[in-house]
Amino acid sequence: MKSMIAATAAVLSVVFLAVTGASASIQCYDCHGTTATADIRPNDTAYRNITTGAFKGSHQTHMAPGATVTSCTPCHGGRVTSYTTSHREGFINLTSNVNGSPATGVYSRGTLFAQSSDPTLGTCSNVNCHFETVTPTWALTPLSAPADCNKCHGAAPADGSHPATSGSGKKHGDYYGLTTSSCARCHPDHTLEARPFDHATSAGNRGLIVQFTTAPNNGFGRYTGNVRYPNYLPSQNPSRNGTCRNLYCHSPGNKASSFDLPNNSATWGGSLSCKGCHKADIASGDAITSGSHQGHVNGQGIGYTQIKCVKCHGATVNSSMTIVNTGNHVNGQVTIAFDNTSSAAGGTYNGQPAKPATPSTKAPGSTYGSCQNVYCHSTGQTDGGTWPPLYTTPTWGSGATGKCGTCHGTTGSDTHGGFPGTMIQRRISSGSHKKHLSRVYGLTDLDMRCAICHAYDKTAFTSNLTTCGPVCHVASMPQKHANYEINVNIANYFGATATYNGSTTPGAGYSSCSSVYCHSDGKATPTTYATPTWGNAASGACGTCHGVTAAAPPASTPHTKHVGSAYPYRFACAECHSGKVQVTANATIAPAFANSTSHVNKTRDVKFDPTNPFGTYSSAATTCRNLYCHSTGNTSVAAANLPGVYGGSVYARQGWTGSVTCTSCHGRSTTNGMPDYTNAGAPGSATANSHPKHVTSSTIACNECHEKTTKNNTSIRPTTPSYHVAGTPSVFFNLSGANKNGTYNGTVGQKTCTNIYCHSNGSGTYQSPAPQWGNSYNCGSCHPIASLSATHAKHIDVTVTPTFYTFTANRSSGDDTTGKYYFGCSNCHPLDAVNHANGSITLDLRPAVGGVSTLRSKNSAAITAFGTAGTANSGTIGTSKSSVKCLNIYCHSNGYAANPVYATTPDWYGGSFTDRCASCHGNSPNSTINGSPAHYNTNFVGTGVSNGHVVGIHSDDIFTGTSGLATAGTGATNSHGNSAYSTTINCNVCHNLTVTSARNDSNVVCKTCHYSGNTVGALVGNSAAIANKALHVSGQVNVSFAAVAVKSKAEVRTASAVVQPYKTTWNRVGTYKSSGSYDQAANALNTASMWNGATKTCSNIACHNGQPVTWTSTGGATGCQSCHPAL
Repeated sequence: MKSMIAATAAVLSVVFLAVTGASASIQCYDCHGTTATADIRPNDTAYRNITTGAFKGSHQTHMAPGATVTSCTPCHGGRVTSYTTSHREGFINLTSNVNGSPATGVYSRGTLFAQSSDPTLGTCSNVNCHFETVTPTWALTPLSAPADCNKCHGAAPADGSHPATSGSGKKHGDYYGLTTSSCARCHPDHTLEARPFDHATSAGNRGLIVQFTTAPNNGFGRYTGNVRYPNYLPSQNPSRNGTCRNLYCHSPGNKASSFDLPNNSATWGGSLSCKGCHKADIASGDAITSGSHQGHVNGQGIGYTQIKCVKCHGATVNSSMTIVNTGNHVNGQVTIAFDNTSSAAGGTYNGQPAKPATPSTKAPGSTYGSCQNVYCHSTGQTDGGTWPPLYTTPTWGSGATGKCGTCHGTTGSDTHGGFPGTMIQRRISSGSHKKHLSRVYGLTDLDMRCAICHAYDKTAFTSNLTTCGPVCHVASMPQKHANYEINVNIANYFGATATYNGSTTPGAGYSSCSSVYCHSDGKATPTTYATPTWGNAASGACGTCHGVTAAAPPASTPHTKHVGSAYPYRFACAECHSGKVQVTANATIAPAFANSTSHVNKTRDVKFDPTNPFGTYSSAATTCRNLYCHSTGNTSVAAANLPGVYGGSVYARQGWTGSVTCTSCHGRSTTNGMPDYTNAGAPGSATANSHPKHVTSSTIACNECHEKTTKNNTSIRPTTPSYHVAGTPSVFFNLSGANKNGTYNGTVGQKTCTNIYCHSNGSGTYQSPAPQWGNSYNCGSCHPIASLSATHAKHIDVTVTPTFYTFTANRSSGDDTTGKYYFGCSNCHPLDAVNHANGSITLDLRPAVGGVSTLRSKNSAAITAFGTAGTANSGTIGTSKSSVKCLNIYCHSNGYAANPVYATTPDWYGGSFTDRCASCHGNSPNSTINGSPAHYNTNFVGTGVSNGHVVGIHSDDIFTGTSGLATAGTGATNSHGNSAYSTTINCNVCHNLTVTSARNDSNVVCKTCHYSGNTVGALVGNSAAIANKALHVSGQVNVSFAAVAVKSKAEVRTASAVVQPYKTTWNRVGTYKSSGSYDQAANALNTASMWNGATKTCSNIACHNGQPVTWTSTGGATGCQSCHPAL
C-alpha cells in the first residue's frame, strides 16, 4: 500500500497561478480548478473540455481535496508558491527530481515543454511515491484498489517473507493467501479507505507502517527491523532482517496474551520449522517439553516414547510434520484431534470429541484437561483379547496420572528401569501374564520379566541384566509402545527364531507362541517346541512342552532313551532330578514339579538318587560319570584288559547332548559296539571274550545272540525292557534265524552254545563238543574238510584245512597223477564274512567285487548276482544239495580273452566230462569251441585244409623229391609219423610247463587218421595230461616252449640252393629227400629269447622259418610267403 505514495509523481498538465500584489486578486482555482469550492486542483477529463475548462490529467487522484499550492511543489517545484500572472508563458515546468525521490524521479517529457490543448502525455520513473516503478501514463484510467495495488510494489511484494508460493514467504502465503488481503496481517488496510492510494502521497514523509492488529495477535507484537524513510525503497538496497516479537503467531502458543518468545526468533526473510516456535517431535532434535509433551514426545528425556504430533493433533499436522489444515494452526486455539488411524477412534479431550474432522479446542494457557477413550492410555485389549480395551483418563501435565502400570499393570515393582516412583505396584493379570510372572526364569532383576516377551532389542537380553536400558530404552522402543499393536518380540536369549503367531492388532484375540525356549524340550538348542495359546492354561500345562511320562517323555533324544515308552528303561524322573520332582515308581507316572525357581532357567538341575550313589553330573561339560547304566556292562574286567580308549575305567563319561551309540559304553574301540576287552582267563570265565571272532571276523550281528536286547542291532528293543542294563549278559538267539533252536549256558566257567547253525557243517550236524565262550576254533571245527560233500575234492585239497575265511588264492599243484586242484574257498563263495554261517549255502561268482582273485575276476560280466544256487544272474542253475551247475565262469571256459566262450559244468553232485579238454576249449583249441584261430583253423596256408599249430610242419603237403606228396607213416621217408625225422606239434611244444605229453588220443586232427579201422589204427592210452595244475586254470595263459630243436621232412631246398633265412634257421641232416634225411632247427626252442609275452610275438623260431609272427595277427590265415619271404 505504501507504494501508492509514488503516485504524486504524475506530471501536471497545467500550472497554478499564485496572484500577489495589490491588483485584483486572481486565485489558482480561477484558471484551473473549481472556483465555487475554491479547489485549486485542476479538473481532470479524458479530453479538452472547453465548457468546463477540464483537460487531460490525473491531478484529482494525486491531490486530496483541500489541497494548497504547496501540494503542487512535489512535481512543479517550489516556485509555484510565489507565482504571479507572469508565469503564464505557454510552457509547463516540472521539477528535475519529482517529489525529491532518492533515485531521482523524472518525467519522460522533460522539465519544460509547450502547453497544448492536445498534449502528448508521459510517465514518471524512479519516483518514491510509486515505489520507484515506471508509472502508468498520465491521464489514463485512474488506479483502483485492490486490483492495481501491484502497479507500484507488488501485491504482495515479492521480497523478504512476504506471502509467496515458495521460499521464505511460503508459510505466509499458505496461511494468509497471496493477494492484498494478506497485507492487513502486518500493515494498515488501505483498501478500506475512501482514497486507497492517498498513502502514497506521504512518501518521503514517514517510514513503513508495520502493525499486528488482526487476530490472532490482536494488537500485540512489534517488528524490530529499520522501516524509516527512505530505507525501505528498492534503490536503497534495504536490509530487511528484523524480527517479529511478542506475536502469538510466532510464540509457543501457550498463552492467550503477553505471548512468550518463540523457541527461535522469527527473522524477516528467514524461515522457521515447527521447532522454531514451540519446539517439535524428537526427530527435530529439539523436542517440546511443556505439559506432558516430554513424556509423550521424548519419554523421560531419553526418548523411550517418541509419539509424533499427528497422534494428538491430527486435524493440524500429518505424520511427516506437514500442516494439513492451516485453519487449525496459529488460530488462537490449542487444537486436539486424535489420529484414529491407529488408536482413538472415539477419543475425546475434556469430554469433547477429538477427531480430525471434529477436533476439540481449548484456549492457550487455560487449565490442562484429560484424555478419554484413547488407546495409548488403555489396557491394549480386554482380558481375553477382545475390543474395546479398558481406558484410563490421565490429566495432561500430571505425571502421577500416567505412571507405568496405570494402563495395563506391570511386574508389580515400583523401581523398574532405574526410575523410582514411575510405576504403580499392580501386576498385570490378563491372559497368561499372571502365570508367567510367577516364574523367575533365572533372572537377576525380576523387573526384566516383561522384556522376555516384549524386548525391543532381542539380542541384548541376558539373564543377569540389572537395568532395562539395553533391552527397552533403545532406538526401536518408541515405535513399539502405544502403537496400536500388541508387539510380542521374544528375546533371543529365549529363542532366536521365537515368534508369536497371532495378529498384532488389539482385540484380534489370543494366539500361540512357537520356537520359544520357555515352551520347548528344554535342550540347550531345542529341537521341538510346544505352541501354547495365550490365555489357555491347558495348552501350556505341565507336560505340553517336553513331556513328563514314558508315553510322552521330554522331547530330547537322551530323555526319550531314559524314560520313553519307545525304549526299555522308563527311569523315574527323580532318579536324575532328585529333589526337584516327586519320586515315582517309574516314568509311566507323571511326577509333580516341586521347585518353580529351577524351572525354565536354562540350567540342568541334575542330582542322582540312591540307585546310582557314585554318579556325578558336570553341568559345565554336561556329562555323567560313574553310572552303571553307562558302563561296559562287565565290571569284572580289569583295567589292564581294556583298550586305551577307556582310560582304565569300565564307566563311560557320557555327554548328555552328544550322540549316544552302543560304542559309547562298550566296544568303544570298535564301530559296532561289541565288547572289546581282552579275552582273559580260562574259556567260560567271567572275563572270557569271543566277541571279536564272532563280530569282527564273522560279522555276526548283535541280534543273532541278543535278540531280546536288540532287534535291529542299533537300538535297544523296547518290548523286553529287562534285558539291557540288567547286570548280567542276556543271550537269546534270533528266533527268526538259523539259530532259533540254539541254547546258551551262561554259568560262569561253562558258557557254552548248543544246537546253533553257526557252529555246524551247514547240513544239520552241530559242533561237538559244544563251543565254549573264549575258546579258539578253526574251519574244520564246524565242517571238517574231509567230509565236504559232492565234488569239493576235485576243487580243493581235502587234506588241508583252510586257515582263514577270505581264501582266494589258487594253491593247485602237481600233475594229474600226484597233484591236486586247490582253489581258495572265496573263488566260489562270498568274500565277506556276513555271508558266512547265515543259514544257507551262498555262492558268489561275481567278477566285479573288490578283493577277488585273478581267476574269479575273469568270470563273465553277466554274473551280477549272488546267493543260493539257481539265483538269477548268479552264474549257477539248479538247487543246493540236489543238482547245481555253473555257467559263465572262467575256470570252465576256452580261456581266450578276445572271445571268451564259457562251458556249462558237470553237475556238482556227480557229473563228469567225457573229454575234459574238449569240454572247455576244444581239443585242439578252436576246433570244436571257438577260440584263438591260430590254434586251429580252416584256412591253413590258404588251402582250406584244417590245420594250425597241430600235428607237424606241412605234415600233409611235403614233396617227395621226385613226384607227388609224401605220405604219413613211420618210415624214414614218410612226411609225418616218426619223431626221429619229424616233430609232432601239440600242446606240449608251446605250453610245456603245463602239458608235457606229445600224444593226445582225443585231438580232433589226430583222430582224422588215427581211428579204428584205419591203417595206422586208433591212438590208445595217450591223453593230454596236465603236468602242473598250478599253471592250468590259473587265470593266466602260460607260454613255455619245449627245449627241442624241431625237425621237419619238408626239406624245401636242395643243399646247393640254400638261401636266407632258410640257411641260418635250418640244418640239413642227410642228403636232400633221401631216406632218413630231415631238416632240424639250428636253435632249440627257447621261451626267453623267442617269445615276447607283452606283444604275443614269436621271433627267430624255426617253425616260422625265422620270421617274427604275432599271435592272431592274421586271424589264423597264412600264406606261403608268411614264412618264406624268398619265394
